[in-house]
Amino acid sequence: MVVISASNYFSGSVASNRAPAPSLSQQGVVVIILGIVLFIVGLVAHIAVLETIGVILVAVGLVLALLGRAGRAVGGRRHYW
Repeated sequence: MVVISASNYFSGSVASNRAPAPSLSQQGVVVIILGIVLFIVGLVAHIAVLETIGVILVAVGLVLALLGRAGRAVGGRRHYW
């Protein structure tokens, strides 16, 4: 457990127990999986909105995965977060 005092809070020197942010390729995989799940649920439940959102999330996930695996700065930015 992290104890936060007022002086540490405002100085930004509090140690965090949070894990580092996932890379773009990891985020892309998560978004792809979420998109596939939503697409399948939309097909089974006959809900067109879920199918559409699922397809869009798969496309966004593929773009994020490709950007994350580029290994260099893309679009003038080294990191996207």
